[in-house]
Amino acid sequence: MKIRKYNAFALCLFLSLALLASSCSDTAEPDAQTPSTVADPPADSQVTTASALSSNTLPSTTNPPSTTNPPPTTNPPSTTNPPPTTSSPANDAIAENSSSPSIAAGSHHSCALHRNGTVSCWGRNQKGQLGAEGKRVDGITDAKAITTGNDHSCAVQGNGEAWCWGRNLSSQLGSGQQADSLIPVRVREITDATDITAGIAHTCSLRKSGSISCWGWNSSGQLGNGRKGETFNDSSADSAIPVPVAGITDAIVVRAGGLHTCSLHENGSVSCWGYNWVGILGNGKSSDPQDDHSADSAVPVEVIGIDDAIDIAAGRNHTCALHQDGTISCWGHNYYGQLGNGRYRYGADSSVPVKVSSIDDATAIAAGFFHTCALRSDGTVLCWGDNESQQLGRNHTRRSSRLPVQVEGITDVKDISAGSFHTCALHRDGAVSCWGSDARIGLDSEDSRIPGIEQGTAVRSGDRHTCVLHEDGTITCWGSNDFGQLGTSISFEDSAIPITVTGITNAIQITAGDNHTCALRRERTVYCWGSHDLGPFVEALIQTQLVYFLRPRQVTNITGAASVASGGDHFCVLHEGGAISCWGPDNYDPFGLPVGLQSDAARRIQDITDAIAITAGKRHSCALHEGGAISCWGSNDFGMLGNEDVAEEFTEYSPTPLKVENINDATAIAAGSLHTCALHEDGTVSCWGQNWYGQLGSGTLRNLVVPEKVAGITDATAIVAGGSHTCALQEGGIISCWGNNAQGQLGLSQSLRLSAVPMQVEAAQDAYMLAAGSSHTCALLEEGSITCWGDNTYGQLGEERLFTP
Repeated sequence: MKIRKYNAFALCLFLSLALLASSCSDTAEPDAQTPSTVADPPADSQVTTASALSSNTLPSTTNPPSTTNPPPTTNPPSTTNPPPTTSSPANDAIAENSSSPSIAAGSHHSCALHRNGTVSCWGRNQKGQLGAEGKRVDGITDAKAITTGNDHSCAVQGNGEAWCWGRNLSSQLGSGQQADSLIPVRVREITDATDITAGIAHTCSLRKSGSISCWGWNSSGQLGNGRKGETFNDSSADSAIPVPVAGITDAIVVRAGGLHTCSLHENGSVSCWGYNWVGILGNGKSSDPQDDHSADSAVPVEVIGIDDAIDIAAGRNHTCALHQDGTISCWGHNYYGQLGNGRYRYGADSSVPVKVSSIDDATAIAAGFFHTCALRSDGTVLCWGDNESQQLGRNHTRRSSRLPVQVEGITDVKDISAGSFHTCALHRDGAVSCWGSDARIGLDSEDSRIPGIEQGTAVRSGDRHTCVLHEDGTITCWGSNDFGQLGTSISFEDSAIPITVTGITNAIQITAGDNHTCALRRERTVYCWGSHDLGPFVEALIQTQLVYFLRPRQVTNITGAASVASGGDHFCVLHEGGAISCWGPDNYDPFGLPVGLQSDAARRIQDITDAIAITAGKRHSCALHEGGAISCWGSNDFGMLGNEDVAEEFTEYSPTPLKVENINDATAIAAGSLHTCALHEDGTVSCWGQNWYGQLGSGTLRNLVVPEKVAGITDATAIVAGGSHTCALQEGGIISCWGNNAQGQLGLSQSLRLSAVPMQVEAAQDAYMLAAGSSHTCALLEEGSITCWGDNTYGQLGEERLFTP
């Protein structure tokens, strides 16, 4: 029996928090954001490559879908300012004759079905739920129905086949496997589907015969095949292929909620199955407290009192039915007023349907986590329930509503869909508007290029920030600014939009370390800003202290500088005559004491007089000499110095430069955190040091104390090294990367956690310069614009949004 990594305690914790919350009616009323529309957005922050995946893609090693009622985070949506509203791609949506939803809103992403049968998705893309490149989902060309789950999406093609993509830890893709997929995979044994629906981690399809088949997570019997897990952690009843729902032969609509599923029958009745906390199934029974699953049902049970329904909608823990006369009934959880009958909070739940107040002309309904919306015959939209993320579309308030309220600024809608904490509407002209949390991440740019960067001449990435040098000698930076590394001079606030560094107007080179940035100015002086650590290695000798420079400050003792390099917390400068000076705590002297106890003082490195290039890693530095030899010094924990003799002696560090073995024709060098690489005259690349993530490109994960050639690279023109990944720029502007891909820094789907051999970045072409941060990568393109991929937690990709991937 497989045991999931999460437990039922998380469920109880969230539900307890939800019941204790009082924000549904008492929160403040800051300015809200009204719905707006935009054009086709791109995929999520990472650049993805469909060809990198196959049917045997590595499964994700992250946590499985949350068993709690809300999204993966256990707390309800923040009451702080949510992202501005935006809209989705779909100016030409939607298939006019489709009876299925033409837009679908998931937990943190949305999809649109276009008139020509293609599908576009936008929003978060950690598990590939947007489908390959994100503009149009690969391979979906004649879709008739779409759906979105927690982290996966599905479509029904015109031939009746069902295809799904995204997260697959609970086999919700129906492919017979458990591997996530960036590109659509065919659902096994489904050839006659007419509609499709997705819950947290299960999926169901309506078939031409009126039967229903479901697959994926089955902890509470949500597959309806008579089986269920003993607990939320029990995956023994899950199914990787479709199984028939017991006793259903005349269904015309199927809708999946969080852990339950419901069907609408030809005679207007409704049946539900699965989780039945607070009466979600509508059969007059309920389970409470939350660890009591006695009322759950692994087979369909009839909803009481519904005999004239024409549509249904399933939220996370509530369900609603649209009646023939335009009225609506809802049942289940009602703490936030999502049943719309004027009641809310404790004791307001209902295990039987109750009528929604003041609606008698509804034509469509949609249900999110804790809110519900209805489309009226005049094209306006009414919503009710939770509004902490402004998913009700109410301007100037975040207060929840136990009664329907009109969405402001929406008058010409023909279809609606509700996500976890956002709502989307399809307009009669084919445009789509969204509002609420995560609606903002449907960007309206055509690609991932950084706005406002048009004349960049160099790009460098630190741990969590990126900077660009412009033709006019100015510098702009974006990303994390918790140590002042953006050089704004006024605050420590992060920025996802490039901002100009204060006081730098004549820079000719830039470099970025973990939490600092440096610039070489035209008069050959060096200025730095950000954190300057004055001695964390010797607390007995000197008090550990951090100095933050919000604006650039000149480094003393440096004149005639030719180039500058930044490591983890140390800096090195190459002088015009070939000498090197370094400063900072990571530059060891023979006694292991930090060199330059004043962070702005530098000291010459002995025995180096003919260097032509320098590079700095986390705890080591290297110099490229005239003639192509390389010397390295500093920490040697994983063989970063490239010298087998010291490795055999178990020397932990060397304060003096040591020659790297077997290299005498190098033209460039690059140091990652704990590894180093060299570019050879013939276009090949050699690497050495730590190799836990395949960052040496040798095809194995074995550390190397002496250089070894990277597999398959023969035409490289430049190299960069990130925290634990490496990239090469090849002839023709092609980019190949290898190593750690946990945040998508290789330009591949995160389902491929690492690659020990180079993989081509398909979505970045015509590049002429690269930069690698700790977990992100950027390319400067021929026309001077920038494109970035990988981790965007602090906005280091430069996109106009900040979120944790």
